[in-house]
Amino acid sequence: MKIAKPIAIASLLFSVSLTAHADTTNKIDAAKNYTEQQVQAFDRKAEREFHKLGKKLDDLKAQSQKQTGDAKAALDKKIAQAQQKIDDLKPKLTELKTATTNAWSDIKSGFEKGLDDVRNALK
Repeated sequence: MKIAKPIAIASLLFSVSLTAHADTTNKIDAAKNYTEQQVQAFDRKAEREFHKLGKKLDDLKAQSQKQTGDAKAALDKKIAQAQQKIDDLKPKLTELKTATTNAWSDIKSGFEKGLDDVRNALK
């Protein structure tokens, strides 16, 4: 009888430990899934924004063809600067999509800064 009580207590503690571990694992899995969903959603949004800016650049190119003289020269300069920024940003978009979860937030920040640079160049 003296042995049965410690065994029962040990069994109970082991069960509680397993339950706590399972609960922690479920929370970690849920957080990981949520994070992955957030990353995927941002990646889709970034892709859309990148293409939107590319379209805006194409519109400026079409507008430039209708211009002459100094207006055309100024617009062509603006287009060249924006094109360079888009070209610089494209590898970051690819990097963003393939980044590990740990590196993703740093890459995201760099990509967002690049988007802002392109937006400013297209103003």
